[in-house]
Amino acid sequence: MSQVVLAFGVFGAVLSGCGNGGGPQDTVPPAPTATTPPVTTAPSPPPMPLPEIDRNLAHRIAQDAVAGGQITRVELETENGRLLWDIDATDAEGRRRDLDIDAHTGQVIRNQVED
Repeated sequence: MSQVVLAFGVFGAVLSGCGNGGGPQDTVPPAPTATTPPVTTAPSPPPMPLPEIDRNLAHRIAQDAVAGGQITRVELETENGRLLWDIDATDAEGRRRDLDIDAHTGQVIRNQVED
């Protein structure tokens, strides 16, 4: 029986010595991990306020401003912090016109012939 215990003892000693030399001095440190920079996002702009003048009313205001003409495009946009309806039209003489209508007051800000 003492030979069996001795055999297991020798076998255990051999196993513990396998690998990287068996000692703590031979352990391989873990590979450095890449650090990911924190994700930063630009602050989103504040939501565009809803216009008090809707698209249909802006269209009618523009139609009155170019009497006898035709409206070809109506688009809501912000210009210099002001909410405007940007409108393209053709007047009765066939000239292309560019109109801006304040989306809160309905005031025609610009009504000019395009070149």
